[in-house]
Amino acid sequence: MKSSTQKCTLLRAYEEIITHEEIKNYLKLNDNIDKNFLSDVIKAVRETAEDFLSINIIKKEFKQVYYNYQGGRITLKQIPVLEIKSVSSGEYEFFDSDNSLIIKNVPFGEKISIEYAAGYDPKLLPLPLKIGMFMHIESIYEHGALIQSIPRASISFYSSYRDRNIFL
Repeated sequence: MKSSTQKCTLLRAYEEIITHEEIKNYLKLNDNIDKNFLSDVIKAVRETAEDFLSINIIKKEFKQVYYNYQGGRITLKQIPVLEIKSVSSGEYEFFDSDNSLIIKNVPFGEKISIEYAAGYDPKLLPLPLKIGMFMHIESIYEHGALIQSIPRASISFYSSYRDRNIFL
């Protein structure tokens, strides 16, 4: 019997990785820009990029619960994994290569709860991801493009992160 996961729950999301100042400088905007509008656009573009790439861009904390643990590797659902915060029972070994861990010395059938952080450190966000988001924000701001419509230029910057699951 295989271990089953009940769900992966978002515990906390940190602040946006792109700031108002960066966007104002990139778009050469004055200080009269509506900050709420700009915040909404930054968040929407980041969420669209995360959905397109199936990764987390901003740092978020998650709790992943498994019932009926049967041993073997557990693949963490949210990537890229920044750190393991806690594992409810047993020692574990984490594998960066596939975002998985093995929990040692846990009886079969045990409930396992794993808390971890996923996303990017703002200082380590890959430049292609940041440029792709800047270009998407520019497309919305300058041309009134739909948020869900990712510009081709942004897709070209995102593509290697989507196709190859490159995280760092």
